[in-house]
Amino acid sequence: MKKKIGVLLGIFAIAFVTVAFLAFCYFGNYYSYGSHAKKAMRGTDTVKVKDEDGIIFFDGPGDQKAMIFYPGARVATEAYAPLMLRLAEGGMDTFLVDMPLHFANFGSERASEVLAKYSYDEFIIGGHSLGGVVASQYLSEHPDKLSGIVLLASYPTVKIPDDKKFLSVLGSSDGVISAKRYEESKQYWPKDNSHDYLIFGGNHSGFGNYGKQDGDKDASIRNKTQWRQTASAILEYM
Repeated sequence: MKKKIGVLLGIFAIAFVTVAFLAFCYFGNYYSYGSHAKKAMRGTDTVKVKDEDGIIFFDGPGDQKAMIFYPGARVATEAYAPLMLRLAEGGMDTFLVDMPLHFANFGSERASEVLAKYSYDEFIIGGHSLGGVVASQYLSEHPDKLSGIVLLASYPTVKIPDDKKFLSVLGSSDGVISAKRYEESKQYWPKDNSHDYLIFGGNHSGFGNYGKQDGDKDASIRNKTQWRQTASAILEYM
């Protein structure tokens, strides 16, 4: 009997170590950020960048409106710095939120940390890919705290209140997002306050600076062009 128990414990230990190793390999393997993001993290004369407990604050000349942004899955948080910098330069301060293991699912409530610490006339939330899905869930659970949402290569999986501003930005060469799920998600968009913006030649990965994501199509425009157009759409509609 003792021998049988010992064998079972040995099997369990091997299985546990195997699962732990596979989890480490999966969560530890993510897209890093490039030189444009590294430069953006240094800020400019008009935008100061501060990393406060994993929340990267892009503090620009504006003081009335801010966006809290959730990164895509398995993407380095800093990869979105070029876009966040452009928004801050345009008058919308941004809070780029670091997620545990680079998955927004594990830090879905992190926006509350920003809302509790900072005061603006208006807060919106945004996210890329999976980060946008989680951001939409946060908005649905805290509708009184936010005035709208920006989804980059993403879609909501819950109803967005009709009184909220809504912007969806998509690249025409996106090879990652499910076109079927994106179309089905339109039932959750606000009825009279929704905008969708298509970036011709942009792809899924181009919203950040982390290289080409697996399964994505080649972009026919530069990353800088995609960031500029995305920032312009957000500043115009939000």
